[in-house]
Amino acid sequence: MFCPECRAEYRSGFVHCPDCDTNLVQELSECKNAPKLKRNWPSLFPTTNRIYTEGRATVRWWKLYKQETGTWPWSSIAVHSTNWVVILFGAGFLVWWTGERHLSRWQFLGIFVLAVIPYAILENWIKRAVKLNLLRKRKRLEKLSG
Repeated sequence: MFCPECRAEYRSGFVHCPDCDTNLVQELSECKNAPKLKRNWPSLFPTTNRIYTEGRATVRWWKLYKQETGTWPWSSIAVHSTNWVVILFGAGFLVWWTGERHLSRWQFLGIFVLAVIPYAILENWIKRAVKLNLLRKRKRLEKLSG
């Protein structure tokens, strides 16, 4: 499977490119003049539009998971919800605590990074584990029906 926009190759079982928000195709059209696009680095930094788009993609993925398996991906939903609670309340607490302790911007940034990195790693790991389980279930169902 290939993305017609960024021309990235995906393993079988994937049907959507999360970077370009487009459906994948079986084969790319052979156009020798079209170079492979490089990653758009400014798109990696969070903006309000990007956060909104990613949120919509997450909800669409949950609906797709529900349609295909008959159950909601509760671990993914729990991590996503916890993520927003941590961001809203945790960041508010960290700003208050920094003001109480009279810490500099750099000290605040250091504490913030130390708190966020392990959580971001955990969130991404759980998202990927849930998606991998969906692919495994699909393969099992294909073997049983085929």
